[in-house]
Amino acid sequence: MNEVSKNQLALIREGITFGERVFGRSVSDQELSDAIVALVHSELIPVADWAVRGTPVDGLAPDSDDPLLQIAAQFILHVMSEGRSESLKALEQIARGSLLAGVLWSVDVDAPNRRIEGLELHLDTTLLLRLLGLCGPARQSFSKELTQLAVESGISLVCFEHTKREVVGVLSAAASILGQGRRDYYGEAVEYMVTEGWGPSDAEEVIASLPERLLDCGVVLRHRPDRDPKFNMDEDALADLLNSKIHYTNKQAQRTDVDSFASIFILRKGRHYDRFEASRALFVTTNSNLALAARQLYKVGEDDMRGVPLALVESQVATYLWARHTDRGDLPLDLLGIGAMSVAEGDPKVWLKFVEKIEFLHSRERLVDRDYVTLRQSLLARSLLLAKTDGNVDAFTEDTAEFVLSHAQREHSRELQEEISKRDDDLARARQDLAASAVRASRTEASLRGELAARTDAYASVALRRAKAIVLVVGIGVSVLLLISAVVSFPWPVDPPLATVLPWWISLGVGLVAVALGVSALISGVTVKGLGAWAVTSLARRLEERYKARFAPTSPRDVSVKDEL
Repeated sequence: MNEVSKNQLALIREGITFGERVFGRSVSDQELSDAIVALVHSELIPVADWAVRGTPVDGLAPDSDDPLLQIAAQFILHVMSEGRSESLKALEQIARGSLLAGVLWSVDVDAPNRRIEGLELHLDTTLLLRLLGLCGPARQSFSKELTQLAVESGISLVCFEHTKREVVGVLSAAASILGQGRRDYYGEAVEYMVTEGWGPSDAEEVIASLPERLLDCGVVLRHRPDRDPKFNMDEDALADLLNSKIHYTNKQAQRTDVDSFASIFILRKGRHYDRFEASRALFVTTNSNLALAARQLYKVGEDDMRGVPLALVESQVATYLWARHTDRGDLPLDLLGIGAMSVAEGDPKVWLKFVEKIEFLHSRERLVDRDYVTLRQSLLARSLLLAKTDGNVDAFTEDTAEFVLSHAQREHSRELQEEISKRDDDLARARQDLAASAVRASRTEASLRGELAARTDAYASVALRRAKAIVLVVGIGVSVLLLISAVVSFPWPVDPPLATVLPWWISLGVGLVAVALGVSALISGVTVKGLGAWAVTSLARRLEERYKARFAPTSPRDVSVKDEL
């Protein structure tokens, strides 16, 4: 069995264990494999197929009500966050292989070396919120990779002023919700802010610095182009088409999308483009229904007209750009992770009904605050709830809530315990490293002390030798002086020649020195030998201090003290 097969087998085995532990459901190897393949096919292959051949993508989201898909989605997210290395490697191989299979037959082999000049990507509200990190790090990672690929390809990133106003509206609403502690909230950004414990001032700070933050991400602000009678669209008909696909509950959101589509149409001067690189302007959205409506605009007498519509989903654009830069290995796995997250979250309109049921149970005190927060904010709890009820809100009972909460909280506790264990292991390793560092420091200190002692001994040895030499010379001089004193002072029968030569006062002085030394020796007991030893010791100490002051910067390993002296 080769390494790829081993990794994929490890992935499936870990997934089966995960399904039993988290969802309380036994799944077979084949069932889990089919679910993972189904998710990959729904998220990666269609966009890769479009990226190369322009094949329309009529629906990107799989059936999120399928319990097996929920298990597969949560397992993929689990592997990406804390799975074993073999499983993560297998998942990377699947994601990358699926995208490569989709772009393998691209004939534009020179694309990576050619910049795309004159193309602007106009980003929608949700994509901008993700790019700014206001919807969580996972979504931000994918959006950043998309924008980096675009910039590296020579593409400009743009935010319409009316889109910026919508972003500000989302943040203002979030600040109000955070400030009032309201529970009637919905949407990626506000859910993330609530989960992370943001306050209203945090959201207001983002609003105040929004232009600078966008610019830091490489996004420039631009007003929508002036209306041009030659390229005006039937905006009422466009609004009806968008509403038929999206079913707006917010008319201002509909107006913003109409403005964006009409602006792209004007920037293209009403032309239809067959090639991505030549399309001049493109609206990039996270809403697959909005992209579907954009393609519907181009179906004029044909059931399947190929080309580049006014809007594309971010995953389509990212895949196309990745096809030009296949050395960028992170995007396939990030794209699969975003798809898994979408499956786990379910249909927004369906989830909103579950939120209403959760609110009802909480208002009737059938859910304590802790359980309410878990059901509202935990992606795992949401996935468990959708899987347990098959997406049917009528099947959601208190027993369902109890099942979901017990499994979600147990898994969260396990994750927390693993995190604590990991931190304990890190702390233990840090302590071991600290102890090893202390041992090394102790050895180094002992070595330095030894070097210092050796250096001190060297200084003392040299000083002692030089002191002895100096005292010896002085002692010889004194001895000669004493000898002369004895000669000239002793009452010889005949005066020695030296006595007649020397002046009388010198003879007297030498005699007195001799007498003084003799008397001193009798009184104090100091001998000439003792006096010499004292002189050697005192002089050696002074010389040693001078040597230390002079040669202290020099290491004894580099320069020998004896050689210096």
